[in-house]
Amino acid sequence: CGAQLQEGSSGSVCALAFDQSDQTCVSASAPAVLRVWDVATGQLRLRFEPCHKSTVSCIDFHPGGTFFSSGSADGGLKVWDLRKQKELQSYRAGRPVTACRF
Repeated sequence: CGAQLQEGSSGSVCALAFDQSDQTCVSASAPAVLRVWDVATGQLRLRFEPCHKSTVSCIDFHPGGTFFSSGSADGGLKVWDLRKQKELQSYRAGRPVTACRF
């Protein structure tokens, strides 16, 4: 097994994704919190809160590992930039987003 995560979430994990190198992981927990983890150390690197207006239902990494997307039950789809440590783009789907993929 790998390292244990050092700072747990208070809500249940709703979505989880690893980058292609398996070095970075993003978890989503209720209510609307995204956490970016260093897989090797288990350390929390970033936290986006609130990230959506509702529960996050999906996460996906861009193949380059610099960006990831998240979708939520409120119909929001967002693209996040790990280098700039902020939201890059936001879209409205008009219905719950249950899957996202680059």
